[in-house]
Amino acid sequence: MTTGQTQLIQTLDQAFKGRNFKNSISNHQQDEFFVDDNETVKHCVFVDKANGNSNLMLHVLNPNTKDIILWAIDGKFFGFGKGPSKCDAALFDDKEFCLMEFKFNATSRSPNTILENQQKATLQLEKMVVFINKALASATLSFPPYRKEAFVCAPSFYPRNSNHIQSERVRFLEKFGIELFDENEKTFDM
Repeated sequence: MTTGQTQLIQTLDQAFKGRNFKNSISNHQQDEFFVDDNETVKHCVFVDKANGNSNLMLHVLNPNTKDIILWAIDGKFFGFGKGPSKCDAALFDDKEFCLMEFKFNATSRSPNTILENQQKATLQLEKMVVFINKALASATLSFPPYRKEAFVCAPSFYPRNSNHIQSERVRFLEKFGIELFDENEKTFDM
């Protein structure tokens, strides 16, 4: 684990005092792996490349085999279905912090349902950003200098770069300084 990661973990642990932040994180160092919002354990987990189904998980490329930390938010940091509206997880190395909301279990191809799922996903990401920012402010802490991103991960039949995602992309950047993506792949190569 790098100094930057240790600093971020300590900062979030202090900001969320009493929530046992450290019990909701795990790390992985492979050059390629997946993150699955696992229905059996009811939270996000790492999955090795050999066991992954790229259609139903976030594909992570890590060409420098850095230590990547997974913060399992929904189902681990917050009990399953408990707490405020929140995204599923976050991934971070020593330079990038990525919030993720998974909608891989969506099956409807209805444009209205797809839009509703995209709206719900961006709202969950936004509420988690606000939750983190409030916790940091209450503890008089600041987020270390990381590049921040948010990912809406959805089935391959979802349209990419929809009007909703485009407008949310601009809003997230202006309001939070966070880049928003609707992709199912993340590369850590900075």
